[in-house]
Amino acid sequence: MKRIPILASVMATLAAGAPLLSAQNRNTVPLFNVASGAGTTEVCASGDYAYQARGSEGVSVVRISGAGAPAYVGSIQPYQGVGNTDIQDVETVGNILYVGNEVPNNSATPHTGLFMYDLAANPVNPPLVGTITWGAGPGFHLGASLHNFCIDVSAGRTYAYIASAISNAVEVFDVTNPALPEYKDALRPPAGIYGLIWGSVHDVTVRNGVCVSTWLDGGFAIHDVSNIAASHIDFQLEELVSATSLLNHTKYANANTYHAAISEDGQWLVTTDGRSTIGCRTWNLGSISSPTVALTQTSQFTSPTGTVIHSAEIKGKYVYVSNFMDGCRILELTPAGLLREVGRYDTTPTTGGLGYNGVWSVSVAGEKVLLSDTTQGLFAVDFRDSISVTLAEWKRSTGTLTIESTSTASPSVALEVAGFGTMIWNANLGKYRLVVSGVSGNPGTITVTSDIGGSQTSSVRKR
Repeated sequence: MKRIPILASVMATLAAGAPLLSAQNRNTVPLFNVASGAGTTEVCASGDYAYQARGSEGVSVVRISGAGAPAYVGSIQPYQGVGNTDIQDVETVGNILYVGNEVPNNSATPHTGLFMYDLAANPVNPPLVGTITWGAGPGFHLGASLHNFCIDVSAGRTYAYIASAISNAVEVFDVTNPALPEYKDALRPPAGIYGLIWGSVHDVTVRNGVCVSTWLDGGFAIHDVSNIAASHIDFQLEELVSATSLLNHTKYANANTYHAAISEDGQWLVTTDGRSTIGCRTWNLGSISSPTVALTQTSQFTSPTGTVIHSAEIKGKYVYVSNFMDGCRILELTPAGLLREVGRYDTTPTTGGLGYNGVWSVSVAGEKVLLSDTTQGLFAVDFRDSISVTLAEWKRSTGTLTIESTSTASPSVALEVAGFGTMIWNANLGKYRLVVSGVSGNPGTITVTSDIGGSQTSSVRKR
């Protein structure tokens, strides 16, 4: 992955008020902090702009790249002048910004659960192109208030999976045409997990035809939604014809399951929990055997300070978790499903504490890691390695070049020596090492670069 030099940007934005590096931070470099008001929750990004959910204040729009310094540039208010919205979640897919609303009790505004805006027309003040509003279409009342949602694109169609505050189920809509949403299906865990009443669905995520919904003290449920296009309402029979199936329901001891994320290869599930003693866990999705047999847990990570881990996003082999007053932690997800911390950025290094302020959500936007802080607005950091070349020598008698290097993100990162190849992690040495034969002359200097960014150039000693 091509890296862009960021030193000039860092110096400029630090001068503008970005937080200084803290001893609590690891393998991260601060880029900027833009105050966009208190009460921020979820964040997403598209192009040069980030979008932050802010409850009754709508959505804050923050310029994160392009012309001009990072700055707050505007607000999207679904109902102008009426503070009866509670925007909890935001997501961008393609050119559409999806905005989720958990409608307050006795709201004076229409019960709209999902707003859809056209960013291609105007990314700062986008026009509204569709909603899911009570009474506007068949099944729309089921999506008319939501806590969280997920947008998934499958076989050329776009679907909204809504954690409904109306029905306490995952309600699915086809929103390929935002102006004409179509109700598709409802997903629920087994009725028995809550006795006689349905529980509280909290969040939902979809990847590769698999839907994972979280149910707080009910754990999590997994549905096969690979054929969701076939689901429909049979108006003659007045019933829902579902094309989904329950693959698994896992309810672990003392569960308070918040969020879930699926690895890009579909092999691993990462869940977060509202209890600090549980933190986040990984589960082997390949071990699904029946709806009633719990998945196999492979790893667990808890905050060393006892702070609750709220949400997780997986990009490549890294899991980015929001850790409230402990900021953001970056975990390596190994091929065996294990979790190991390799990075951290704390937005409140001098405060600490176990409350629910701090980093609410994390979104990876290109090479920027965006952190939505509940009181301080938007932070952006760069996840990068600190490399130290400990040995660089060339033996004239044999033409052998030997290079050794340490990395603060070892052994999860890949180190490359420009012009000579990839270094190999040596567990016995606790270093990366590369030996190249047949080098005809002393190269003078070598440069070691990490695949997450960061490099060091060192002179080569001749022997």
